[in-house]
Amino acid sequence: MNCSPGTFNAQAGATLCTSCPAGRYSETSGAVACAACAPGTFNPTTGGAAASACKACEPGHFAESPGSAQCADCVPGTFSASAGAKQCEACPLGMIANQSAAAACESCPTGQYAFVEGSTACTACAVQAPRGSVQFTKVGTDKKAGNDGLAIDSQFQVPFGFASLDPSLTGARVIVQTVTEAFVLDAALPPGVYAGKGTRGWELRQGQWEYTDTTGLPVDGITSMTLAGNSLNASALVQASVKGTKTDYAVNAADEPLRVVIAVEDVSVPQCSDSAFQVGDCVFDKKQRTLTCQQPVR
Repeated sequence: MNCSPGTFNAQAGATLCTSCPAGRYSETSGAVACAACAPGTFNPTTGGAAASACKACEPGHFAESPGSAQCADCVPGTFSASAGAKQCEACPLGMIANQSAAAACESCPTGQYAFVEGSTACTACAVQAPRGSVQFTKVGTDKKAGNDGLAIDSQFQVPFGFASLDPSLTGARVIVQTVTEAFVLDAALPPGVYAGKGTRGWELRQGQWEYTDTTGLPVDGITSMTLAGNSLNASALVQASVKGTKTDYAVNAADEPLRVVIAVEDVSVPQCSDSAFQVGDCVFDKKQRTLTCQQPVR
């Protein structure tokens, strides 16, 4: 029996044609099977007579397998920005999706951050840094590779006291993003105790935590970091300083103003500073190939 498009007959000698099920179609007469809609598309009705019966999933939805009758919602923490998605993507660092079927992720506001990809909520920094600075040296027009430098100074309040911090157990995170939220660096400084030349790690010296990397292969060029508090026992404003050298940082004048986040876990929650610089806080010196951002007292 010569079945018409949109139907099929899988058994020889059968006298009835069957409509193609949802998620499938047949374009030719006499089909013995229906073709599956491609991943990223769906067909909610039976009897599809052309490939055009398969429609692209809308943004915020996806169809991973062929032959889908409907698209699935992206789960919270993920998104699909374009039609025809086969899978959803996890929200990047610093962004969240707190509902299903998200076509885009939302940026965390100043004073909050998402430290894990695929986050559904932002983590509040203990107290936004009242002042901070960052400087990149020998960047932009510099043609020599591997000689960029970095210096960051920031501060944040630790509600449970400086003594609650132990980066030798938790490590620390240093994040720098451009005005378009592209990452200049996302450095996860590992936990562990510094054991001398050729190692990396933390040690408590003269009331402050010091991170040192003498391996010759520092994480994102960061060779040192210090965390200093006014008190070992009471709530304290922690001063954070980061140094990087002999690497390449993808940053130039068009990237300002920058956002700098430093995070260290304590006994309860991540404590962080968020130096979200504003327009006018940053200056790019073309001659010196230096980008400097400084938060004034507002």
